[in-house]
Amino acid sequence: MDSERQGQHHLECQACRVIPKGPVQWYCKEHKIDLCDNCKSSHASKPCEVVTYKEKFQERLMENPVMSKEIKCPMSFLRDIGIAGKDQFWLLSSRSETIKLIDSNGKEIKSVKASAQPMRLAVSHDQKSVFFTVPSENHVMKMDAKSGKITRLFSTGDFEPIGIGSCRSGDLLVCLYNSKDIFGKVVKYSQSGQPIMEIERDGSKRSIYTKPHYVIENKNGGICVSDYSKREVILVADNGEFQFSYDGNKARKVVENFTPEGIATDSRGNYLVADHWNNTVHIIKENGAFVSYLLFGKIEGPTGITVDDEDKLWVCEFGTDDGTVKVISYLK
Repeated sequence: MDSERQGQHHLECQACRVIPKGPVQWYCKEHKIDLCDNCKSSHASKPCEVVTYKEKFQERLMENPVMSKEIKCPMSFLRDIGIAGKDQFWLLSSRSETIKLIDSNGKEIKSVKASAQPMRLAVSHDQKSVFFTVPSENHVMKMDAKSGKITRLFSTGDFEPIGIGSCRSGDLLVCLYNSKDIFGKVVKYSQSGQPIMEIERDGSKRSIYTKPHYVIENKNGGICVSDYSKREVILVADNGEFQFSYDGNKARKVVENFTPEGIATDSRGNYLVADHWNNTVHIIKENGAFVSYLLFGKIEGPTGITVDDEDKLWVCEFGTDDGTVKVISYLK
């Protein structure tokens, strides 16, 4: 892990509840709170161990993440991925109407053709179904993972469905975009197509999204979205209340043109964000705090990502002609 590329994306000091002006935050290991410079000084006079954010997470992250596999797949321009079971995954490409089931050796197990180009996919938590969006038809589809049978679940009206996420409840999160009026929103639907919750504006009536692209539900029911136009990752609570936005850690000036694509979450509450332009994956905490960049420059044009039950990260590369999925171990 490159220590020069670790840092903190600022939120607020949990001791004084003030957003700090400086570029550094601290962490009190005894009280388990984030600290600004002023509160760090007061804590230092107490019998507390105060460390930097980098030191806080060094104990949990491998110093040198391991690229355990590079899987050459029978399709290129990879766009999204979903775990299908041990050593198997579903894959879709931006240049094909088929969704393929691939094993960890790159062998095709199953290929199912959709009616038109699918954009994103999501695997149900029981892995029995694969949901995907078809923007050209404004439809959300469902595929039976065993038989490959495809059914249309519902239409999204005047909105193009882009990203899709599967909730533990069985409901679906769909990123919607209106190209005419140039705005987007995220809607939670039942599988029958009944809208359960629409997320569009914050408490000040400002638009939260412009063009939401990928979406996941976290372990607390919060909804995390990457927005292509805003170049931000945005988290709202399970009730749709805005929590934070992450801008690629601009304050550190390590990356330019932050381009968030696929997002995933692991068992420790980390969010992982594919940065397509900068050929890396950002790791941020569930409160928006930046932790580290993962394998900087060793991933080519990452798009869809997912995390398996062993907390291994699976990354689609869009920039490779042969269609490569990389499997990365990064947690101790």
